[in-house]
Amino acid sequence: MAIIPQQRLFSWKEIDNLGDLERLELVLETMPDEKLMQFLEKKRGPWEKQLSHL
Repeated sequence: MAIIPQQRLFSWKEIDNLGDLERLELVLETMPDEKLMQFLEKKRGPWEKQLSHL
């Protein structure tokens, strides 16, 4: 049986070489956040209400 080499999607070394902020940015870009944003927007209330006191 032939062995077919597979390319890696990424190397952990690439991740390890990133700085803390770059790793955080990578996590935030890929993390699903729709439910979190809906929750925060519900707690915050409408923008008009927030800006009315300015």
